[in-house]
Amino acid sequence: MRRLSWEKYVLVAPFFALFFGLIGYPLYVAFTLTFYEKTIGLPPVFVGLDNYTELLGDPLFHRALVNTLVYTGGSVAGKLVLGLAMALALNEAFRGRSLVRGLLMLPWIVPIFVSAHNWRWIYDGTLGVLNLFLLQVGLLREPVAWLGNLHTVMPCVIIANIWRGFPFFGISLLAALQVIPREPYEAADVDGASSVQRFLAVTLPHLRMVLLVVVILSTIWTFNDFPLLWILTAGGPAGVTETLPLLGYKLAFISALISKGVAVAMCMLPFLGVLIYLLTRQLRRPGRD
Repeated sequence: MRRLSWEKYVLVAPFFALFFGLIGYPLYVAFTLTFYEKTIGLPPVFVGLDNYTELLGDPLFHRALVNTLVYTGGSVAGKLVLGLAMALALNEAFRGRSLVRGLLMLPWIVPIFVSAHNWRWIYDGTLGVLNLFLLQVGLLREPVAWLGNLHTVMPCVIIANIWRGFPFFGISLLAALQVIPREPYEAADVDGASSVQRFLAVTLPHLRMVLLVVVILSTIWTFNDFPLLWILTAGGPAGVTETLPLLGYKLAFISALISKGVAVAMCMLPFLGVLIYLLTRQLRRPGRD
């Protein structure tokens, strides 16, 4: 028994070594750095909690936080609706279903660099496809700078993120739909349930745990999204699309304020925890089982 006990620790030791080497130690160093004033080219100076107090009182940080919540909420909601619709449609038998499945996975498969530049071209104020189409059908009288307009830029980047991410929801929910047993549906048909009633009483409860996982994962990914926003707007115009990841990057690598940039990343951790807790509580509350 003693030998088996030592073997247990030996078997898990590589995992813990890898975890602390790749995640634990870098996180510790980053967290420690936030208590110093570190500018590129200068030695660090201990400042305590000054980086955090300055951030919490900075209007730019407040704006970035609101932008992040709006961007994350709108994107995840849109991906959930489109992904669920995709899964329900592909769960039905029709000719060419395999081809459609493959085509609908393209937004998720295409590299983010390529898809972001495609959307930038679509939204271009002079040569963009969107302007060309709307002008031809008579919905616009003159071109619109979609990514340069304070009122249209956030919806535009949210739409781009939804387009890229909804196949993840669709394929995950489709996999869950295909393992639902037929007996509950047959019983619902005998009771005279409508399509909506079958969906609410049978389909949705069976999808609950998968929905929980994909919503949490998508929330984390979208909250931390950087490349799509950076390529499309770089946080502009006038900071309307500047989220916390973009703010942290600009502070650390453009303004050369390494400690403040890392402090932004540390401030994101509790917000992610709160979002995950709220989503879990909402999806697992009584009456949804």
